[in-house]
Amino acid sequence: MNGLVYAFFIQGILSEYLLEKSRVVSQSHYLQTGGRNLQDLACTLGNRRKFEEVQRCLDIIGFSHEEVSQLFSILAAVIHLGDIHFTEDESVSHLSDKMSSLLGINAVELRDALTTNSSVTRGETIVRNNSVDQAVDYRDGMAKALYGKLFSWIVYRINALLRTERARLTVDNDCRIGILDIFGFENFKRNSFEQLCINIANEQIQFYFNQQIFSWELEEYRSEGISIETITFTDNRPVLDMCLQVCKVWSLFWLRLKDLRNLIGK
Repeated sequence: MNGLVYAFFIQGILSEYLLEKSRVVSQSHYLQTGGRNLQDLACTLGNRRKFEEVQRCLDIIGFSHEEVSQLFSILAAVIHLGDIHFTEDESVSHLSDKMSSLLGINAVELRDALTTNSSVTRGETIVRNNSVDQAVDYRDGMAKALYGKLFSWIVYRINALLRTERARLTVDNDCRIGILDIFGFENFKRNSFEQLCINIANEQIQFYFNQQIFSWELEEYRSEGISIETITFTDNRPVLDMCLQVCKVWSLFWLRLKDLRNLIGK
């Protein structure tokens, strides 16, 4: 945020950080339960209210009705993507024109994008059929990509709407307050590469906090001759070295990268 004299807020800026797209392929509660017929509302009144609250927030921020309609169309398309199933006979079931129309693309082109892959060798394009597992990965990857791009657009639009005329005329960028909101440490029954990235990011933030609050402050105490024998803290530097240290060929990230290269090579 930028601030002027007399405590005027002139701009708010949101930044993306570690959007957890892995949840996109299985969790879309508000949109799914935002229906208005009696059957839909029987067990989902609370979620319907939350869905309507999201709509009100979009209206308050300044999104136009057309933008909101396009936003929900893309979200609906992401949900419909999850209903697409594949069979070994190279056919696709449940690929309705409704989903392709939500995205504004041709249904045949969408089918080909999910069931085939192409490569160019010596100027010749070679098209291969995907296996069922590959097609599922393509489908989920498309859903995640759509959701990620939509999320980025929402953040961009919010930043544009929060930018006041005063902010546009102000060139002083020194008066800012930064607020970081990040996932906490995660430990699930089955942890993926995303959990590793999230936890390492938290370790880095914890290390920065330790440096600011303890290490540098203790150095100043030493320089002033103040006794610090009773002041201790847990230094997580060994954890970061284990995960990220470039000069150590056995860091976790190096080993993971090596595994990925071997898989790609095969």
